[in-house]
Amino acid sequence: MLITPPLGTRLNWGLYAQIDASRQWQGRMIDALGLGPVRTPFRVVLTMPALTLLAYQQPVRSRPALLLVPAPIKRPYIWDMLPRISVVQRCLEKQLQVYLVQWEPPGDVEQGFGLCEYADRLILTFPPRPRR
Repeated sequence: MLITPPLGTRLNWGLYAQIDASRQWQGRMIDALGLGPVRTPFRVVLTMPALTLLAYQQPVRSRPALLLVPAPIKRPYIWDMLPRISVVQRCLEKQLQVYLVQWEPPGDVEQGFGLCEYADRLILTFPPRPRR
């Protein structure tokens, strides 16, 4: 049963922060036990405020490229948790060049960013592709 707060109720950010800190602690414990994500090797090809672009394998001009963009509240390994259930692995098997956006913690400038800034403005500001 889904319980929703009455309309106009404000979110208790202090409680949210405590719950999130607990969730992060649990994640660190899972990682420390060796039960965290097993990610496909990647290289960082671009670093900007609020995002890092990861690439898997060396680019091959004859292969189509795919950009995976997780929701801003998700970590990038949601697409690459374990080899047997990895979207990244399946795409590489299909001979795609795979790129993945990794959202970084917001800095002072990004504090007020909404979905428009993440899904549109940041991605569209990638440097232009060099011509060969």
